[in-house]
Amino acid sequence: ANFPALAEDGALEICIIKTTGDKVLDQPLADIGGKGLFTRELDDALLDGRIDIAVHSMKDVPTYLPEGMVLPCMLPRED
Repeated sequence: ANFPALAEDGALEICIIKTTGDKVLDQPLADIGGKGLFTRELDDALLDGRIDIAVHSMKDVPTYLPEGMVLPCMLPRED
């Protein structure tokens, strides 16, 4: 383990964030905002410091990231 301190109980907290795209299931995505519906709440939580990292599927990440956001790594897709 590269970071043994992260293996300690309580070292990490998992925050599950339901996005607009996850919640609104009865309307076409284009009608409720289109781009960023599955990532906007994650971006907001990162930018205001509620979370330190976010993990999400690349298929939902917009082509252009909001100001202040970076995409530091991409892991290989597992099918």
